[in-house]
Amino acid sequence: MVNKEHISQELISGLNSPDENTVLQTISELRIHGNTEVLSSVFSLLFSKKMENIEEAIVNLINDIKDPHAVPVFMVAVKEYRGNTGYEKLISACWQCGLDFSAYIDQFIELVIDDGYYTALEAFSVVEENVTNLNSQQRSARIEFIRSKIEFLSPEKRLLVNELMSLLSNITEPFRLDPEHLN
Repeated sequence: MVNKEHISQELISGLNSPDENTVLQTISELRIHGNTEVLSSVFSLLFSKKMENIEEAIVNLINDIKDPHAVPVFMVAVKEYRGNTGYEKLISACWQCGLDFSAYIDQFIELVIDDGYYTALEAFSVVEENVTNLNSQQRSARIEFIRSKIEFLSPEKRLLVNELMSLLSNITEPFRLDPEHLN
């Protein structure tokens, strides 16, 4: 356990280095040795106004995260960095990484409704990727919530939100293969 903590501290130290090459090397090392304990430092670096190539490396890294334990850490960052420049990249990573964010779908629906258009589009994609994990009652509840907000939206936003309601309305239960019918 001490070894894991030591590695995490080294990675965090590398992310905070003033040397650009050290930071980029550390981001590469995160693909092998990274863990959720380091992820909050990665998000902090993303929003710290570093160089463009560092931002690009971080975005590529977070788009590739596959550890389901990272979802709550993502959601802390979603809340913490809301409104910051580049926020839509964080939201984009939430659908690009392919993790299950269905437990947090309400937060993404709120982003579609309340945030700027680019963030709303990315949040829409997160909902789209996770909507099949909701049952029909959960989807109906989200549709009613959205309906209660739609009259207060700009015409441009209404189009997107109407599409979101359509998405929620037209999803059937998740597709599952029956092993008996495969042969």
